[in-house]
Amino acid sequence: MGRYDNCSREELIRRIEELERLQGAESKTPVRFRERFAREILDSIPDMLTVLDRNGKLVELVSAEASNHVGVSSSEFIGRDIQAVLSPEACRNVRNNLDNVFATGHGSASHHDITLNGETRNYENRILPLDDEHALCICRDITEAEKAKYELDMVKYALNNVEEEIYACDLDGTMEYANEQYRVHHGITDELSSHKVYDFWSFRGTKAQWEERLRKIRRDNGSHKYTVRFKNDLGNIVAWDIVAYIIYDHFKEREIVWFFGRDVTLRIQHENKVKEMNSVLDSILNNIPVYLFVKDPGNEFRYLYWNSAFEEYSGIPAERALGHTDLEIFPNPKDSERFRRDDLELLRTGERVTFVEEYVNVAGETRIVNTSKSLVPVENRLPLIIGVSWDITDEKNAELEIVEARIRAEESDKLKSAFLANMSHEIRTPLNAIVGFAKLIGSAETEEEKRQFADIIDTNSELLLQLINDILDISKIEAGTLEFRFRPINLNDLCRSEFEVHKTRVKPGVELVFEEKYDDVQIVCDQNRLAQVITNLLNNAAKFTEQGSIRFGFDLKDDRMEFYVEDTGVGIPEEKVRDVFDRFVKLNDFAAGTGLGLAISKMIVERMDGTIGVDSEQGRGTRFHFSIPVEPRGSLDADGCDTAQGKAAQGNGWTLLVAEDSDMNFRLIEAVLGRRFNLVRAVTGAEAVEQFRNVQPDAVLMDVRMPVMDGLEATRQIRKIAPHVPIIAMSAYSYGNEPELAREAGCNDFLTKPLSQHALCKTLNSLLIGLKRE
Repeated sequence: MGRYDNCSREELIRRIEELERLQGAESKTPVRFRERFAREILDSIPDMLTVLDRNGKLVELVSAEASNHVGVSSSEFIGRDIQAVLSPEACRNVRNNLDNVFATGHGSASHHDITLNGETRNYENRILPLDDEHALCICRDITEAEKAKYELDMVKYALNNVEEEIYACDLDGTMEYANEQYRVHHGITDELSSHKVYDFWSFRGTKAQWEERLRKIRRDNGSHKYTVRFKNDLGNIVAWDIVAYIIYDHFKEREIVWFFGRDVTLRIQHENKVKEMNSVLDSILNNIPVYLFVKDPGNEFRYLYWNSAFEEYSGIPAERALGHTDLEIFPNPKDSERFRRDDLELLRTGERVTFVEEYVNVAGETRIVNTSKSLVPVENRLPLIIGVSWDITDEKNAELEIVEARIRAEESDKLKSAFLANMSHEIRTPLNAIVGFAKLIGSAETEEEKRQFADIIDTNSELLLQLINDILDISKIEAGTLEFRFRPINLNDLCRSEFEVHKTRVKPGVELVFEEKYDDVQIVCDQNRLAQVITNLLNNAAKFTEQGSIRFGFDLKDDRMEFYVEDTGVGIPEEKVRDVFDRFVKLNDFAAGTGLGLAISKMIVERMDGTIGVDSEQGRGTRFHFSIPVEPRGSLDADGCDTAQGKAAQGNGWTLLVAEDSDMNFRLIEAVLGRRFNLVRAVTGAEAVEQFRNVQPDAVLMDVRMPVMDGLEATRQIRKIAPHVPIIAMSAYSYGNEPELAREAGCNDFLTKPLSQHALCKTLNSLLIGLKRE
């Protein structure tokens, strides 16, 4: 060997390989790779391989130096006992394992730890016997494997101890994994793979239903959430939220469906209780007759709450108010500015404030409210503003009406006194002429003189008769006994007749003109009463027109007829225009007449469901105008309903079901209709449906917003029972598409609260008379 003493390791290995080749060539026998490359193989092994003798002495490091992990080089520990390089505990583990190998003659394995530079790593020592005195110790670093095992154990522990159910299956539904919760809940004790996921109660379905669920998961991009409800062993309804995911398993190269389920029964019960309480609270807040609102000062004082009373009086629906500022929702910017100043002052002082204020609603009405505002602390933000307002408009108006009534009463007394004095004068004047000339007619010397006296007597007789008729008419109107007889009439003929009567009554220099714009116009009306109104207006115009013209006629506008009488007379002072239709009022004490003509005309027009007005400019003339329907609603009874139709309704003894939860609203309906209908009341939508089944009424008045079941749903239920019974919807919320929704639900008509007596009677009678004809 002396010739190789100075050779490097690599040169020695190369020489050995050459010798092996030569030997193989000479012997014709191939050399095994294990024998040929034993050194290279050992050097490539990452485990630390050492040879130990029976006493635990380190004989040799078999593996490469790089595998040495004890912290001491091999040149230092070869020939030394293992206790010199290992901790006492590690040495004890290795020594016990070594003794076991020599005692049994078989390999054995144990674990030990080595701490170097503050880092502890875990090793597996596997010892194999070589001969009677030596053994091979294979020491492998298992630190990362131990960490992975620990983490896996922690994950398993967590999965098996969470409240959620976690389970997985393949695409055909075969179960792949289930945590302890799932196994216990579903009573799984056998092999998991023998079950299908759709066989358990958490799915409870068929294979086809499972495939449909799988399609939904894919449709939702591999993540799908749903809720299952079922009865437990106690018969209680239990709910679980389940989230399903499709995950690709790269190890097995297939898709797996994972499920995560949570028991949400208590949460849903709590949510339902909260919803129920919110519903009750909302019902209370929306049925009290005061405004309630909440503002958020931290968000530009935008509204967070707005109740039904505020909706009703302001005309602003909650959906338009919530999330908006006063400036964005109220029609008058000055109101909004004042509200903002009040809010800022409240925020500054923190003291509750109460005051009376006015605002203009959407309809242009000025409402008066008594408002109280206060702050409610909220954590981590500015306090909220809570407002309560009592609408006192009606009270204030009532106070004003009382004052005005007292003033009117005082004025009425004065007017009556003046009227009596005027009547005494007006009656005595024609009567004096009649009596005087009646006495003189017998002593008249010529026929012409007799005719003059007779004409004077006739003229004053007509004047006296007109005075008496006016007094009688005003008395009848006040007593409600003035009769109307409606029939088709020709307006052109009526106006031509009026023209012929009055053309001789106008003063010299005044032209009377009938402006005939249409040919042969017919309407249904009381001819005598209509002629009376036109006569009064023409007489009034003739009385105050000294020169120029008096023009009259009519125009057709939609379903109404517009009449007018226009003159070029003296006109009416601006401050007296509003009084011209009052009784006993004479704007000119020197003009003949009782002062009742215009008042009577106004009453007649209104009783014919019409309106009357006047436009005038002093010194330039006056234009009176009135409008009546082409097809009238008939003569009116004491309750404001059509007499003919009302009697028809009364004669049939019809029963009316009234679905109305408000006592005050029902009392109003009872006062208007109680004498003509048998009224049956329901205070909830569900009760309305039940009452309909029991009573089978002829018609239904249905409030849209009813408790328990709203009026629209109640209408749908009634329509299933009786498709043709008349149903009239009532609501104070006529904004938006509520009328359309009512008709879609099956209502025949829609009335807005507060109810008009005329509209209510007219709608009911129209539907019931139509039903009778059918």
